[in-house]
Amino acid sequence: MNNANNSSPVTLKQHHFPFGVRELILDGHKTLTINEQSLFRKDSTTIPLELLQGSPATSRTFSLKWLINSIILIALSIFSYWFSKEYNMPLLQILTLFVVCFAIFAIYQFFANTSNLVIYRNAYTNEHYLYLWNNNPNKILFQEFIKILNQRIDGFEENKANSLSERIELYSQHLAFLHQEKIISDSELSKLSRKIYEKALAAN
Repeated sequence: MNNANNSSPVTLKQHHFPFGVRELILDGHKTLTINEQSLFRKDSTTIPLELLQGSPATSRTFSLKWLINSIILIALSIFSYWFSKEYNMPLLQILTLFVVCFAIFAIYQFFANTSNLVIYRNAYTNEHYLYLWNNNPNKILFQEFIKILNQRIDGFEENKANSLSERIELYSQHLAFLHQEKIISDSELSKLSRKIYEKALAAN
């Protein structure tokens, strides 16, 4: 994390299995920019801090099903390979390659479905809005970044200069990002878009 002083950009870089990289940038006191990159995708979004509630929640998931599948397939791969070598069975060696592929897929699913997240809610709709990988890259850097982020959220004053159309456009962009990331479904996107529009009208 980079933090020279309160006016300098504060950054945190997180890595996620297998190829996910996320860089969070607090530039000034009004926005949080998130740059995400994976093997086949690269995205960037900017979130106004006025959209975030302080006091984030934590969420943990552990995929026991995929862990068991991974262990079984790895054991089966090892046994199949040994058996094919021991008894000179080329056909079984080919079959072993398929079992190894399934084992790799199971390991990927285990990590994809196992998470330890810090979740910020939307200040207007109270829905889950921003998630961070907890204690990533390490506990000290993560806690320092969260402390600064929370301070800026708590001390943030809403920018009254934004017009109604600008607010709706900003909120819609962030909802589109969440929908693209498959964090929210089609029905949730429709519901939240309607809520945000109603809140923007009420705040105007």
